[in-house]
Amino acid sequence: NLIPFYPSTFLVVGGKTMVVKKFLVILFLSLLYATISFADFSPDGKQLVFSADLNGRSHIFISDSDGQNAKRISRESGNYYNPVWSPRGDMIAFEKTEGGYHYIGVMELDGSGERMIAKGYYVEDPAWTPDGLHLIYYKTRKPKNDGSDGEVNLFIVSLTGYTDIQLIPTP
Repeated sequence: NLIPFYPSTFLVVGGKTMVVKKFLVILFLSLLYATISFADFSPDGKQLVFSADLNGRSHIFISDSDGQNAKRISRESGNYYNPVWSPRGDMIAFEKTEGGYHYIGVMELDGSGERMIAKGYYVEDPAWTPDGLHLIYYKTRKPKNDGSDGEVNLFIVSLTGYTDIQLIPTP
């Protein structure tokens, strides 16, 4: 009587106990790794990408959808956060900090071909467009010397990189 709601989540029909696989997988992974900052299922639901602390640095891992067979795919220096699977299932987008800079980047599923496509004072939360050709993300501009907070805006960038466009004008 369970109705598939998401590749790894089920809704309960007729008052039966709910099974939430995504939550259980993340709980299992959190027992193996000190800190998991984000997890995302592949489009076919067979694999999981997540970032976790390992020896004082945050790296990206891919595992089976049940959390087994985790393998680190990030290879370069810096810290990696918030990996998200492309809708086509062929790339991973992520945030990265290195040398005081913040980036949005992409890499192949095995970690090869890593490249940064956006840079800023603070960039975060990459999300794919449905066609898998662009990423949207938040960019915070550096605060002014008057003590005000940095301005946060939503941007879009193509996979060719560094030509980002602000999606919503600042009011």
